[in-house]
Amino acid sequence: MERDVLYLIIACLLFLFISCRQADNEAAFAVLQKWDTLLPQAPYSVKDSLAAFHPEKLSSGNRAYYGLLKTIADDKTYTPFASDSLINSVEKYYRRYRYASDNHIRALTYQSIVRTRIGITDSTVYIPLKMAEKLFLRTDTNDPRIGYLIYYYLGDIHCNNTNYNEASAYFRKALLYAKKEENQPHIYDIYLALFWNAIKRRNINEGKSYLKALQTLPGKTVDERYFLANAEAVYYDIRKEYAKALEKEREQLTLSSHMKEKMNPLKACYSFSERFLNLNQLDSAMHYALLAIKHITDTTYTYHYLLYENVANIVEKQGDYLSANNYRKKAAEVHNSAIQHHTHANILELEKKYNLSEARNETLRMEKKTQLFTFIILLLVLVIILFILYFSRKAAIAALTKQKLLEENKRAEAEARLLRVETEQKAQIFGIYKKMITQDSDFHKELLHKREKYIKTNPELVKVIDQLQQHSRKNFKEELLNVIPTVIFKKYVRDMLPPETNDTEKLILFLLACKVSNKEIALILRMTDESLRSRKYILKDKFKKNGLDTALFN
Repeated sequence: MERDVLYLIIACLLFLFISCRQADNEAAFAVLQKWDTLLPQAPYSVKDSLAAFHPEKLSSGNRAYYGLLKTIADDKTYTPFASDSLINSVEKYYRRYRYASDNHIRALTYQSIVRTRIGITDSTVYIPLKMAEKLFLRTDTNDPRIGYLIYYYLGDIHCNNTNYNEASAYFRKALLYAKKEENQPHIYDIYLALFWNAIKRRNINEGKSYLKALQTLPGKTVDERYFLANAEAVYYDIRKEYAKALEKEREQLTLSSHMKEKMNPLKACYSFSERFLNLNQLDSAMHYALLAIKHITDTTYTYHYLLYENVANIVEKQGDYLSANNYRKKAAEVHNSAIQHHTHANILELEKKYNLSEARNETLRMEKKTQLFTFIILLLVLVIILFILYFSRKAAIAALTKQKLLEENKRAEAEARLLRVETEQKAQIFGIYKKMITQDSDFHKELLHKREKYIKTNPELVKVIDQLQQHSRKNFKEELLNVIPTVIFKKYVRDMLPPETNDTEKLILFLLACKVSNKEIALILRMTDESLRSRKYILKDKFKKNGLDTALFN
């Protein structure tokens, strides 16, 4: 009783613990969902909230959701990614437990985005996006936010690889989803991407239409106005409207100080220098060209030699050919230095990739070993289970066989006891009948003895003896037939008899069963020995013809 109470208490505590854990997980999931909703509008606030969270206390599902939100928040706040390990673990969880869910598709998309941002350019960037597109097209919901992300980055990859027509097709699909979700920043981004893609294809008229669409969008942020001004500056520069391009450059300079994403002043100075050079304002062009060189921070950047080339072009137009030659020499030195650095960097990158490839191969080998070990363990467990089942079955069969033998022995003993009882009962019953027959036989023997004694001296007494003997034989035969019950006859003599078996034949069978001698049977039935043998032969023949056992006649 005390043990049952203890088990009940443990079960209740376990139920309360599981219930509390489930309630905690549901509460955490609700918080994560709320942050997911706020993420597009307030990525910095959500990032701070995520940083204050403790993911190690979450369930595996909530931990994966947390990892996905952290990745998205880091991307939206321009946080550098050191590796793609976090988003890989998130995608792995959703692939295993929430395959083809919206979060799985988002994880695949951001897997590609993160790899792009850490500088990976191989197929591992493209494949997750195509898988995300495949799963997205299978879903019933077709969330436009997810559709926009997939097609925007597919277009971006193709654009970066100079597949401008394919990029344009993907960007247009992204535009449709951006309009469906009525997301102003997404519509702005996709129009800007379509503009640059059109410019790269030298389709100025198409670029102009996208530029007009951008100009008509209301409520643009400072960053959006800056990038729009940059696009307008490039458009006017292509159309050789250098004054308008310069105005847009100045607008960018004004906006740059208010932007969230700080811009490199080197680029702005170089753009100003080019615009003034195109307007043949050489002094201003020279001023901004030298200012651009002063803002160089990374001396290994490949295209910094263009800054010196720009100064050489300006000086040459001013007629100072010696300075122009010196600046061109400097441009050549910077260019060669950058090439050497990048060659060395490429070699280091190749070594890193080789080391990373080796590490991945080692990881794959370890995974294969683990899988093989797991398979062997499972196989051993299966073999052990089969052995247990085999021996259990064998033991069960042995137990059943033993039980069966015991039951058969008990049945045999019971049958033997029953047979003994029946044999004893038969012996007792036949003994009683045999005693009756023996007494009658002795009585008739006594009469015969008296008859022989008085046959000469007392003939009258002999007549009385003969009458008495005849009368007693007839009565004894009839009484004997009457005192043999049918049940006893069937049980101890014969259950089945040949057809047309008469009373005399039944009496012969009963007397044979009682082990009465032939002489006594003949005496009882008032037959001669020869007549009895003939009757027995006829009766035995009937038994044979009817296929009955004749052991009684032996």
